[in-house]
Amino acid sequence: MALIELDESWEEYDSEEERRRLEKFPLIEREKVSAQVTNWDEEVSKKGNPMIVWEMTVINDPEYSGKTLNLRTPTTGRGKYVLRNFLEAAGVKRIGKTLEPEKVLGKVVTLHLSIGVTDDGRKFTQVDGVTS
Repeated sequence: MALIELDESWEEYDSEEERRRLEKFPLIEREKVSAQVTNWDEEVSKKGNPMIVWEMTVINDPEYSGKTLNLRTPTTGRGKYVLRNFLEAAGVKRIGKTLEPEKVLGKVVTLHLSIGVTDDGRKFTQVDGVTS
């Protein structure tokens, strides 16, 4: 097997990419934080399933206030319970099969967190649950 030698600039590139990633998605080393829902967007997962990505800003924390976290909630399939639990925690009721995401904006929830690790060894803040 051939190996290709890469120059030292890759180390700078990797650390710069990691710095940018951590700025956008900081590691929050808390078990729980209060967060306000500030935005939402519809996306499709890697498996092709529709989901809502909720952007939340940490509040009332001396170290992490202002930091942003995302919660992905599937809108179909077995993962629907994540969306249901999130809406209940935010105090928002859906009407049958419809949801007005704008009604969730401004709501404050408690995020239960842990530190996860990707397949390539990078750490990230993982939202394990949401309560009111």
